[in-house]
Amino acid sequence: MANHQTDLAARAGKLGTAGLVDGALYNGSLMFTVATLTLPSSTATNDTIDLTPALPAGAIVIPAYCRAICHADPGTTLVLDIGDAADPDRYADGLVLSSGGDVPFHTPAIPAGTTSPLKLTTDTALTALVTSASSVTADSKIKFIIAYLVIN
Repeated sequence: MANHQTDLAARAGKLGTAGLVDGALYNGSLMFTVATLTLPSSTATNDTIDLTPALPAGAIVIPAYCRAICHADPGTTLVLDIGDAADPDRYADGLVLSSGGDVPFHTPAIPAGTTSPLKLTTDTALTALVTSASSVTADSKIKFIIAYLVIN
């Protein structure tokens, strides 16, 4: 029977914690912030949405734990990218909210923030870009749950 190891287990087993590439990627407190957006019917392609105040420098957003929850269908078409000023789709790329429901940020595409986690070097606000919108239902509510790691 074979034994398989992740890169983290292999480094720790041979070198102790000193062998970790970046221990901050594996230690810390998982934090969540929840923001609710009420959409106007005038929501259109290329609109921007301020999602959060600045997350603290040193934080690492974990897109696999982030989601958008729509309790009702928000419109015929509603697609968002979620990121920051440096990369507008770092955390969600083509997030389809048209049908409502509970939509993880890593669908339909795996965003760069998942494959290459970024430790924020400055306090950074998250934003959303409406990449497609039509017949948006007035006063639709979307709850954004943002998960991020804060280094201890």
